[in-house]
Amino acid sequence: MAIRKSAQQNEFQVYSACVAGVPGKRLDSPCRPWGDRAQRHQAPGLLDEMYVDPCGLGLVCTNDLVLSGNYTCRPICDFEAQRLCQPKQVCYSGAPTAFEQACLPIDACDPTQRGACGEDNECYLRPNDMAKGVVTVCLPLINDAPFADGAMCESTFNCRPGSWCWGPADRRPGDWTESEQICRPVCALPAAGTSAPACSGAQICKDLTGARATLDFTAIPIQLAQCE
Repeated sequence: MAIRKSAQQNEFQVYSACVAGVPGKRLDSPCRPWGDRAQRHQAPGLLDEMYVDPCGLGLVCTNDLVLSGNYTCRPICDFEAQRLCQPKQVCYSGAPTAFEQACLPIDACDPTQRGACGEDNECYLRPNDMAKGVVTVCLPLINDAPFADGAMCESTFNCRPGSWCWGPADRRPGDWTESEQICRPVCALPAAGTSAPACSGAQICKDLTGARATLDFTAIPIQLAQCE
C-alpha cells in the first residue's frame, strides 16, 4: 500500500500497489505511517512523489484507539469486500479510505465501570464484525452530546457511556419496534447469593434472554444485562 501525489495534485492519494524491494514489517511490529515520509520511493519512470506503508502483505500501519501515537502493523479489513476481522477483533478506521481500516483487538472492558479505559476514553458496546455477537472496546469519547436514557436511538454510539441502544430484554433483535429501541443503562446481574441493586429508581436489572438466543456474548467480561 502506498500514497502518491503528482506535481499537479495538492493531496496524496491512498491506493494499493505492488512495490518491489521494500521489506515489510510483521504483525504487531511498531511502525510509523508511510515511514514518516522520510524516504521517498524511487523507481524507473516514477515521477510522482510516493511513500510506501512499512508493513507486510495484508497489513497496515495503524494507530492504537486509545494510546495516541502508538502505531503497529495490523491486518487490513474491508466490510464492502467482506474482509472481516476475527471474533475478538473490531474493524476500525480513523481515515476515510477502506485501505486504511485495520483489525484491532477488543479490550474486553467492563461497560458498567466508569474510568475502565483510563482518562478521556470510555468503554463502548458494539456488535462484532460478523454481526453475530457483542464485544466491548475502549474508544475516545465519541458523542459530545449523548442521548439521555430513554431516548430513541439508532446506534450505541448515540448513547452515553454505560448505556446502549437496545430493545426489550425479553425479545430478540429484529423483533423490536422502532420506538422500543432506546438508550438503556447497562448493568451486571448480581452474583449468586447477593441482592445488590444495579439500577436506579423502579428499574430492575433484566437478563438479555432474547438477545442471548441469537447473539454470542462470551467476549463480554460480565454477565451483561440492562435496566428496564
